[in-house]
Order: sequence, then C-alpha cells, then structure tokens
Amino acid sequence: MNEKIVHNLSKYLDINLDNEIQKISYLNWLPWVGIDYCNSKNKILLVGESNYGDSESSLTEQSINVNYSREIVAEMPINRWYYKKNKFYPNLHNAIIGHDKFNTIPFWSEISFYNFIQQSMNYIGKRREQPTATDFVESWQIFYRLIDILRPNTIIFLGLSSVINYQTDNLNKWQKVSFNKLNKVGSNYPRIIKLNNKENHEVKIIFIRHPSQYFSHIKWHTFLSEQIPDEIKWLKSIVI
Repeated sequence: MNEKIVHNLSKYLDINLDNEIQKISYLNWLPWVGIDYCNSKNKILLVGESNYGDSESSLTEQSINVNYSREIVAEMPINRWYYKKNKFYPNLHNAIIGHDKFNTIPFWSEISFYNFIQQSMNYIGKRREQPTATDFVESWQIFYRLIDILRPNTIIFLGLSSVINYQTDNLNKWQKVSFNKLNKVGSNYPRIIKLNNKENHEVKIIFIRHPSQYFSHIKWHTFLSEQIPDEIKWLKSIVI
C-alpha cells in the first residue's frame, strides 16, 4: 500500500469503533467509517455487494487484509482511481449527488460503507462467482450486528440480490416494521425496509440497482431524491 493511501486512511477514517466491530463473527473486512460519521446529523451507511478478485494473488490479498475494503475506498471513490474501467463508484456518486465532479473528501468523511458478502468472490476469466445461500444467511446476521454498532439512520444497499435473499435478525434485536416493493425504476423494482430495535431506533433501508452496467444514474438520483430528500440535499450541501 503506498504512502498516499496510508495518509488517507489515517486522516479521513474513524477507527474508534474497530475493537467492537472486530468482535462480530464472520466479518472479514472492517467497514469504512468516515472521520465525521459518528457525529453526523444524518448517519448514512452504504452497502455494496461483494469484493471480487480477478487473480489468485488478489484473492489471497483480500483474505488476509482486514483493511482491504477501506483501502479500496481510499483508492477509488476518494482519489478517483477508477482503474479497470470500474463504473461502480462514479455511478454511486452520480446516483447520490447527481454528478461526479465534487470534492469526495467531505462526502466520504461523513459516510460509512462496507460490502455485504464477507467472502471474496472469484472473477477469473469470464466467470463471476455468485454468493451461496449460506453466504446470504451469514451476511444478514453480520449486518444486524454491524448496525448495532454503527447506528445508521439511513442505509442504501447498492444492489438487489441481498433483499431477494432477505433474512430476519436471528437474535430478534431488530424487528421488521415494513417491507415495500416500489414501482419500477428502469427495469428494476426498488425495495424499502424499515427496522426498529428495542431502543426504538428506526432505520430506513433502501435497495437500488447495483450501480455498474446498465445503470441509469439520472433515474436513480431522482428516485433517491424523492425517497430521502433531506439526506440528499444535505450531502449535496457538504460537497459544494
């Protein structure tokens, strides 16, 4: 890892929750927690789908590096090192802010992020490995333990595969208040789930299309602006 990435991780990342987060069973990669996230008025958690490796060496690197997801955030969305023609992060920026020409540092300083599936997926050649049913079961329980710690108000899942494989909290700390399938956006049906815990902390979870190929960021930006207008307006205000 080069010096620039180390600098970004230390300057823009909050590690105060790491000890608690590392106690979560089966969590292999620490989430990105922006330096201002814990004091934010709008705690927003972004959830990707998977970490993919396109070589045996990259899969090995991922498996032994607890900071792997954090380093990817530092490299790609913050520094805009969109190598290998990666569209995920520029489309993510476009869907939330409406464009990808803003200062990324304030945005990622306020945001938390992690990838839902905690096993590296193989993408060697043309074959893209898919998570198993067991992966989804484990990942939902990791998710509930992680939001116990991060305490987000709003969660945006960047992909629909997890909601198709939805699992309730096996410890019954988080109760599903509502589950709604909304009208189509493009060719996909977004979903919204509301959760509540025993402390009456409500979380709104929005599931949108994975922001990679065939992703209309204009349509999804309009959708998010309608569903969470205050949060989108606030995020736009901090990056100007």
